[in-house]
Amino acid sequence: MRTGVLSNSKIIGLLNEQFVNVFVLLGDLPEFQSGKKGEPVSRLATTISTTLEEAVAQHKIGRSVNTFILSPELELISHLPYRKPGDSRIDEKKYETFLKDALAALKKGKNPGQGSTRHVALNAHRTSMEILNIFRAPGNGNQDYTTVEIDTTPFENGGKLTIDIWVGNGEVPGSFDLFAADTELPTTGMPDNAMASAREIEPGMSGQIVHLFDRGQLFKLGATGNWASEKGQVNAFWAKISVEPNQEPEPRKVSAARPGQSAEDAMNTYVKAFKDLDTETLRSMLTGDAREKFESDFEEMPEDIRPQIRQMLSQMEVVTSEYVGDEFHFRLKVPGSHPLEVLVKMRKVEGIWLIYDAK
Repeated sequence: MRTGVLSNSKIIGLLNEQFVNVFVLLGDLPEFQSGKKGEPVSRLATTISTTLEEAVAQHKIGRSVNTFILSPELELISHLPYRKPGDSRIDEKKYETFLKDALAALKKGKNPGQGSTRHVALNAHRTSMEILNIFRAPGNGNQDYTTVEIDTTPFENGGKLTIDIWVGNGEVPGSFDLFAADTELPTTGMPDNAMASAREIEPGMSGQIVHLFDRGQLFKLGATGNWASEKGQVNAFWAKISVEPNQEPEPRKVSAARPGQSAEDAMNTYVKAFKDLDTETLRSMLTGDAREKFESDFEEMPEDIRPQIRQMLSQMEVVTSEYVGDEFHFRLKVPGSHPLEVLVKMRKVEGIWLIYDAK
């Protein structure tokens, strides 16, 4: 471990500043539990021994190093087995996340393995995140989820949610269930309301959850131990949560202005093209002066706000329309815009209805 995560100066600084660090050999635990070295040491040793009792008795942890984080009251906050420096599941970044999660849980008064919640927010710029946490065996017939909230709402067109999971080398196999955000997680029985699951992943092994969604939404990932394990036993898990977004559909082109088209049809074509930001069709429906102003305004529009503009324009609606002499005028209402309503004026140019003014 000294050649692995403990060779990182940032982690060393975090441990020295935020934790009281104690190193204990498993072989010394019985002596410490005797109480001869004082009540706090006895309680610390008892907490560690209770967590590892079955694993030590069965010699299943071998020479692994285990990290335990305890509260000032010597209650177990988190536990992470660490097999060897080359373990790709426990690199420096993940070990730092493990430490920071425990600190956050302490501040909130929660244990990471007892109903705590992590938040993962994904978007177009950050399509994947990694988390490291623990889960706890709930006891036969029960459920006691460590919860991860997953926010995919920025993906308006939906996509594929993939959760790659690796379970630590502790004694407890892990089960992982994906729920809709408004689902109440069960506390007993099988989670029949889960959207997708990866069950009974053995220690040191991996699993995967894949879920397709039509539009961005919130999810909950619940992690728990299996029923066969002794209640309260813990193990670590690492998960990579990622979204592969669906491609945004291309706006459907509409017919441009043409001879013989009625004023009402031209109005509807113009409104549809604006909703789709179909600049090619819009240019074909403007007179020369109006086209220059449109192109100037459009070129000045920042690229990063175009999705918001498209969303706003999608709610555009025609409020009034009328013939005024040989012209046709209609008023558009655009919720969220300033001004709220726009008066658009058309007239025939060489037999084609064209927009010459909009304000």
